[in-house]
Amino acid sequence: MEHDAQARKPRRRRLLTILLSVVAIYVLVVLAVWVFQERLIFVAAGWGRGAVVPRVEGIVVDHLPLPVEVNDGQPGRFRIAVSRTPDPRGAIVAFCGNGEDLRSGVHWAAMWRQYGYAVVVVEFPGYGDSAGSPHAASLRAAAEAAAEFARTELAPAGTEVVAAGSSMGSFCAVHLAAEGLVDRVVLRAPPSSILEAGQAQYWFLPVAALLRHPLDNLEPARRAKVPLLVLHGDRDGIVPQRLGQRLADAWGGPSEFVSCEGYGHNDLPVHRGGPFGARIEGFLAGGR
Repeated sequence: MEHDAQARKPRRRRLLTILLSVVAIYVLVVLAVWVFQERLIFVAAGWGRGAVVPRVEGIVVDHLPLPVEVNDGQPGRFRIAVSRTPDPRGAIVAFCGNGEDLRSGVHWAAMWRQYGYAVVVVEFPGYGDSAGSPHAASLRAAAEAAAEFARTELAPAGTEVVAAGSSMGSFCAVHLAAEGLVDRVVLRAPPSSILEAGQAQYWFLPVAALLRHPLDNLEPARRAKVPLLVLHGDRDGIVPQRLGQRLADAWGGPSEFVSCEGYGHNDLPVHRGGPFGARIEGFLAGGR
């Protein structure tokens, strides 16, 4: 018996050592996520500094002023990609995902103009060569400035301004709708919030306690009264489809949710000639 007790002691020590090592690794992971979470949320921020934006026919790169109160008290500008269409049906103000800057934005502008609209696509503050840093206030400020530009410079009198948001860009589009600055909204793979998207991805971490940028879509969605169209892939492994459905269900105005079978997060097409182009076209035509 004494021999068995002596033999169990090293095993207990080994188990305790393993347990403490696992706990230590977990704590280190939690601390790393806390410190570097901006790199996880605003993935492409700063990566495209000084990079050449591709030339796309009919798309020009311009700038809008970033309010000093969201830029550490300093003057600065953020970049936009602009398509001016002869006799446009209205204007679309569009927002890319968190892994894109204006190098993608020019292609989004070319895609959205297929629907006969003038287009302005926003590069988030802190992305590419845009001033500032990305956070909720700067994203909202840039969105409002772009919507005002679309309304006054691009949309003919009596036509609609449409907000289009992809993934994290939906945060800007939903904000504009809640503030009554646009007439309808199209969202591609939107999260209900970055918090809930993070909890889905990092279920093993205390995301709610760690997150400094929840980027909530649900509260402003409840205040929005304009029509909404949501397209979301049923194979989305980054923003689960149930989060897009949750956002559509929370919407304060008329909403339509389209389950895009067979599509994930990054391959969901929204161009006019694609499988969902007719649904988008029909939704946009509701304003005429």
